[in-house]
Amino acid sequence: MPLHKFILSVSLFAASLILSVAAQGETWSCSYFDKAKGHPMPVSFIRNGGNFDVPVFKAAFWIIHESAKVIHLHKTPSTNKVPLYSVALFKDTKRFAMVHTEDKKLEPVVRSWVGGCIID
Repeated sequence: MPLHKFILSVSLFAASLILSVAAQGETWSCSYFDKAKGHPMPVSFIRNGGNFDVPVFKAAFWIIHESAKVIHLHKTPSTNKVPLYSVALFKDTKRFAMVHTEDKKLEPVVRSWVGGCIID
């Protein structure tokens, strides 16, 4: 293999590694207005491989779909008393929408939050 082809292939490989590492460190720092508390509340979503960690919930949300415009996250309940969560992170508008159920035994009550984000 000629030297210039080897250097080109090593450069492309290094560039792909850099891009994949950058994607793994993606953090969405978001906030929404909590009507019950009467002020803005922060929430962050930190990419960790095929999941996003959400420190405020001390939980990981699975990526169930990702496209150029949106990332859909989901967290299944671990017990009957833990709510079911779904999140959409909108890449083009840098916004998020999150919903969760409050009770799985009966017809569930659904709560939702929408807010803006800064992506690092």
